[in-house]
This record gives sequence, C-alpha cells and structure tokens, in this order.
Amino acid sequence: MLPNCLLHGVWIISRKKQKEKNPFFLYLAYNAPHSPLQPPVEWVNKVQERDKSLPVKRARLIALIEHLDYNIGKVIQSLEESGQLNNTLVIFASDNGGDRGSMANNGPTRGAKGDMFEGGIHVACALNMPGVFEGGRRDNHFVVMMDLMPTICDFVNVPVKHEIDGISVLDAIKGKTQNTEDRFVFWLRNEGGAQFCGKSQSAVRYNEYKLLQNLPFEKSQMFNLEEDSLETTPLPLQGDMFRKLNNAMTKHYRAWGAVPCQAPSK
Repeated sequence: MLPNCLLHGVWIISRKKQKEKNPFFLYLAYNAPHSPLQPPVEWVNKVQERDKSLPVKRARLIALIEHLDYNIGKVIQSLEESGQLNNTLVIFASDNGGDRGSMANNGPTRGAKGDMFEGGIHVACALNMPGVFEGGRRDNHFVVMMDLMPTICDFVNVPVKHEIDGISVLDAIKGKTQNTEDRFVFWLRNEGGAQFCGKSQSAVRYNEYKLLQNLPFEKSQMFNLEEDSLETTPLPLQGDMFRKLNNAMTKHYRAWGAVPCQAPSK
C-alpha cells in the first residue's frame, strides 16, 4: 500500500557489479494517465475496437494507461537487451487513486483521487528484480512513498545516518516477516482551493486504525480498516485509540504549521 505523493513514477536502481564502475539511478515520472485525457488517437481506437460499449472518456483513460504500460515495457526491454535487468531493481507506483472525472475504477475501496478515504490514497506498487525477488508474489504490507528512499539505500548498502521520514521495508519485499504498521503515518493536504476555502483535509493511521477528515467542513471519522476496509461504518470518536490518533494528528498539525508552505497572499 502506498499513499499519494508523486506522479506515476518508475524508479530504476542498478546495483554495482564486481566489475561495474557506473551503477545508475533513474527516476522516470509520467504525467499520464492524467486529465486532460489526450492519448494518441490510435491507442483510443484500439480500445474502442476491443470494447465498443465504453464511454469515450473511459476509453481515453484506458488508452493512456495502456500507452504508459507499453512505454515502461520499452524501458524493461532496453534493460534486458543491455544485460542490466538481472542487476536492476525496478519500482513502479502511482501517486493517488483514480480520478472520478476521468471515470477511473478504484476497485474495492471507497473514494477516489483527492479523498482521504482509501480510494484516494491506497495504490498498488510493483517491484521487479529477477533472481532476487520471487516473481508473481502479492503482498499487503503497509508501505508509504517515504519508505522508498531508505529501502533503496538499504538495497544498495548506503547507510542513512540522519533522521528521515520512512523506514526500510527491504525485509518485507524479500518476503520476510516485518511489522510495517506499528507507526503513525499522516496525510495532510492544504492547497487553498475554492472547494476548501483555504482549509485542509487530513488523515492519520496507526496499525489498522485510521482517523480522517475528508473535507474541512465534515465531521472527522474513524475506521478499523481490518474490519471495515470499505470505510462504511465510522467508529465512535471516543476511547483510547481515538485519543491516540487525535493527539498525534494535533501534534503533526503544529509541527507542519511551523514550516511556511506558501508565500503570503498580497
């Protein structure tokens, strides 16, 4: 599980071989699929020929996704042809859930892009490195985007000697037992848009519990994601876990508020 942070991105990390002098790192950020939906016409035609019942907007989104997949495939092919694939870690992740306005399907989750519900922040992440990670294995460890840097550093044996958000989840990736949920993780968005009147929306999670305020004008809601993955039945805003989450969010707001995030309006 990864929260929103960046555009759809591919991280490519080559480990240094015994005779290799130039290991490399590549971060490849795609701005699609994203609105406005402007995929190549020939890709839209292929989607519509396959399923003539699709609305045009949905067909364009699918075409963008398939075009993205095709181009990532070209990168993988280049790594294979250069003999680097077996020595290279490839990570693919999205920044957020699918957009309602683009007719995206977020599967068995509530909400979409822009929400603090799981449909807005719970996305898939794929990793590939033949000979190191077992192919085809699915995992549901709780991992956030900030974990990628310490994980990559751990992977290439580069120590992180200063305080950093995120943890190395290399053990989890390798299929070993690792508790990645025993920590507070925060989502905080304050973009000052018209719909928020300059106010923020937020969420905090600890283990299976999550406290969120999806819109600044709505009441906060708390869920047990293990028992209620669709976030349909809010728990009472009381008890030890509510106080724990609420106090953590309050402290995070205070720390966040001490750092200027935008220029003052004139």
